[in-house]
Amino acid sequence: MPSNQLYFFDVPTDISAEWRKLFELMDADMNSRDSLLGRPKASVLKERREVLENMGIKNEFDAILSAEAQKERGNMYFRQGRVGRANALYFCSMTTSPLPSTFLNLAAVSLKQHMWLTAVMFCTRALAFKEVMQPATVAKTLYRRAVARRLLSHEGKYLREALSGKQNIVNTAIYFADRSADIKESHALQPDNADIAAELSKIQHMLTLKFAELKKAIEQQRNALPPLLPAYVMSGAEAGGTSTEARVHCTRRHPASFDYRTAPLPEF
Repeated sequence: MPSNQLYFFDVPTDISAEWRKLFELMDADMNSRDSLLGRPKASVLKERREVLENMGIKNEFDAILSAEAQKERGNMYFRQGRVGRANALYFCSMTTSPLPSTFLNLAAVSLKQHMWLTAVMFCTRALAFKEVMQPATVAKTLYRRAVARRLLSHEGKYLREALSGKQNIVNTAIYFADRSADIKESHALQPDNADIAAELSKIQHMLTLKFAELKKAIEQQRNALPPLLPAYVMSGAEAGGTSTEARVHCTRRHPASFDYRTAPLPEF
């Protein structure tokens, strides 16, 4: 089958517009700075092809199916409290096929690990797929990014300068107002969600605080978080065995009746 001009994905030219959009978004993500991390594109492509070859995956549709299975196995570990193990499976899923639902789960892991900036990054990568995401998933992603940004706030340049006396800013509006955009959009999408409503109320209150009060509030919020546990960290042994686990337990193939020209997209 002839393929299109995507760099990382070899897909048929007669796929539907919806599938093409998904693969275009996936290709754009893999071309991004947060995905490449300074590595040459050719080496990243080679690595992914080797992963798919080791799993016996011969087309991108089976790769997506397998990536979703890896993510679901990670979800099983996450529910068990084995966050480090879940993280390892999510990274395997991301390598197999970079899907927005996996980025959202990686953001959840980052929040558990108190890695606020990483959580923001994964939420932002997920939101690049907004066109193919369900409204509820968009709302959840915006909510998680809002939480991470709130807890990250006192590390921001302008807030640090104000707290150190370098700037005479009497309230948080100049620095902190952009932190309310995510949660407002999330609340508009899911106005009846109690967690989202509580976060909106919390951020709106923080917008009224003076900088010194804001610093104290953020420190109190951080101190109230559940502690980091050893199970939240991916050990070397877990990282080493995950690729085998993903290959043995999560490799999936569509049935012979699968027709990519008419098949609907997975729900994200």
